[in-house]
Amino acid sequence: MPENDIIADPASSKHQASVLKLEAEAAHEEWQAAIRRYDRRSWPKLAVVFFLAPTFVVIFRLQLEAWGYYLAGTLFAVSALLMVVLDKAAMAERDRASRKAEAARHAYAEALSRAEATGQASHT
Repeated sequence: MPENDIIADPASSKHQASVLKLEAEAAHEEWQAAIRRYDRRSWPKLAVVFFLAPTFVVIFRLQLEAWGYYLAGTLFAVSALLMVVLDKAAMAERDRASRKAEAARHAYAEALSRAEATGQASHT
């Protein structure tokens, strides 16, 4: 029986709705975990790039030769670019989980409305 067909049995459609509800809750939990992972991994990257690297240059400024500033600037730019790439990948993962949770919630809402519609149709 194809999944997209309207189910005529109210008990079966309620069961399908309950299964979709569990899937929606699981997808929502996965989305919340992705948000926590993103938040937990973002601040250390920012701290390393925008605090540690400039602090290193300030501390060792009297020992650095002119080429050292070029090297430090290049490393800073590369590390900032790497941070942006890693951050975009983490954002994409978080957004994927968000879309999956929204799709699961929408599927549950549709199944619930179908279950209610078939339940009302069987009572008339």
